[in-house]
Amino acid sequence: MAAEENYIKWSRQFATNYSQFRLDEDGTVYMTSMDFEENYQKNKDLLALSEEESAYTWKYLNEPGSPCSSAFWDTALSAYDKQLVKQPNYNLELQLVPTLLENDDEQFVNRVLQTMKHEDCKAVVLEYQAEQQRIAQQLTSQESVFFQKYDDVAPENILQTILDKYKGKAVVIDIWATWCGPCRAGHQAMKPMKEEMKGKNIQFVYITSPTSPLNTWREMIKEIDGDHYYLTKEQYSYILNKYESEGIPTYAIYDKNGNQTNKTIGFPGLEPIKTEIEKAMQ
Repeated sequence: MAAEENYIKWSRQFATNYSQFRLDEDGTVYMTSMDFEENYQKNKDLLALSEEESAYTWKYLNEPGSPCSSAFWDTALSAYDKQLVKQPNYNLELQLVPTLLENDDEQFVNRVLQTMKHEDCKAVVLEYQAEQQRIAQQLTSQESVFFQKYDDVAPENILQTILDKYKGKAVVIDIWATWCGPCRAGHQAMKPMKEEMKGKNIQFVYITSPTSPLNTWREMIKEIDGDHYYLTKEQYSYILNKYESEGIPTYAIYDKNGNQTNKTIGFPGLEPIKTEIEKAMQ
């Protein structure tokens, strides 16, 4: 890929580059700005592309299936082509696609889609959205897994909003992230205990934030029985601050009257957490 990138940068600015280099008597190449303007005027037509050739070349290089495409998924076109503003709108819209796929703000994505003119660019995003809706519906239909987003709830209200759903039940809150090894180890360790407690007056609640990639999170929670909440960064930070925690996993246990009875930062081991849960259930 580096070769393609270097070729692009060199060829698109060939006259500028060529005009800055010299060859001395012993064959060493060196760079100088001396007589640059004069040399540039002599060389400015070397390797020049017609407007039609330029448009086609950039469209091809940006096609997802082309050998060079990944160079442009990670780097703005402006880094290679100083004439970006003159390039066809297609290139700009194609650059938007990965940004839209990663953005979780549905209203923003839909607003941008309405401004896009190229149907193949729009189709990629629309197909992705449809797949995410399918996954969401699949998760919603599973009896053992519930997931919810409360983006419109103020951070200072989010914890109580969640707890209010489980009045009369003991609650275990597990704050975690998909990339957190100890969090996932804790999930595995508690699986047998959760099976034992099925049908009892206890609810396991799992909370994460946008640091967990949404697609990865949706796949992982299929294997974690309980209610799952994907919070905003601000909501998530508020809850961690509320528990005076700077690390995950963080566990908080509430009794059936809504009183916090325990808080642990880091997985304490199966027996200690089981003992605290059983106390809260009494």
